[in-house]
Amino acid sequence: MAIPKLIHFIFFGFTDFRLYHMLAVYSAYKVHNPDEIRIYNENEPVDNVYWNFIKTIPAVKIVFTKSPTEFRGIPLNSFQYRADILRLQLLRDHGGCYLDIDALSIKPFDFWDTDKSVVLGAESGVKHDQNVVSIISPKKLNYAGTITNAIMLSAPGSQFIVDWLEETANNLVGKGWAYHAVCLPRGMLREKPEYLDDALVFNTAAFIPFTFKDFEIFGNDDDYLSKLQNSYTAHLWETIWDANYLSKIEVRNMMTTDTVYNRQWRYCINALLCGKSTADWIARKFESGQFTDIVKLPIECAASDIDTKTLYKFAQSLEKTGNMSASGTVYAAIMERDDIDTLTRLECENKVNVGIRM
Repeated sequence: MAIPKLIHFIFFGFTDFRLYHMLAVYSAYKVHNPDEIRIYNENEPVDNVYWNFIKTIPAVKIVFTKSPTEFRGIPLNSFQYRADILRLQLLRDHGGCYLDIDALSIKPFDFWDTDKSVVLGAESGVKHDQNVVSIISPKKLNYAGTITNAIMLSAPGSQFIVDWLEETANNLVGKGWAYHAVCLPRGMLREKPEYLDDALVFNTAAFIPFTFKDFEIFGNDDDYLSKLQNSYTAHLWETIWDANYLSKIEVRNMMTTDTVYNRQWRYCINALLCGKSTADWIARKFESGQFTDIVKLPIECAASDIDTKTLYKFAQSLEKTGNMSASGTVYAAIMERDDIDTLTRLECENKVNVGIRM
């Protein structure tokens, strides 16, 4: 049975829905062109510009889901363990692709129509081979440290997924952190080699091109950016990186600072800024004087490096909200640019004048 072009994300809502979560969803939509993206959520974010935006993506469906609190009588006290159970249940019942909410997409999967029932990737233990994606042979599998459960694809009812879920109950207690999630599948593949007859198992370069100890993605090396294009996804290690790195990267930083991370996924920000839901949100905040995060953009855009085309679309989106003060600020900034033609400059001047009169 083929793997359906269905993508599953889990965001229970126990933490903030941040910019990089939005990047995960939007990049999956643009890169993989799925039939549907389902986001399983218990506590929906309120007044969150990133959440509002992903809800406007045509393929996205928010599925209200209570997080499981126990599995086979075993309490699930962390939201990570709850998500571990749910993801396997989703793949067992529906098939498709499961992506962690901090897994960003880079290039399209070219194995949706594989005759295998499950597609997995090593998380550690197999050399990255200079970011060259390859399928792990049974012999090399012995050197795989762990198998990632952050990015997985399967057909509905895949025997490996069914057995993995069954075995999880015996491996939740008395083992190391996340043993059931990344060590158990590796052990199953080693102990029962026939699983490999119905599985594709890639090296780390496919889904996990860097570890949580590697920070090149926050640098700006062209060669590293080029090598990253070989991978299908990149896992951002949210639990470890959020506080010191990911939570500090906001919209303006992504648009104006060149890093590998920002350059790779900047196109997502263009879509965010030009979206109606974003303009509505910014206009409300602008009107009430809450100049925080991306609301600062209309004020600071004159000095920013946001390209003029995006800035103009941004201004138009703000104008459609009826907030001529916010849109006029952006139009005024565009007038200061050197790369606009005379007609555009006159249009911007007219918009600014309208805003002043109002």
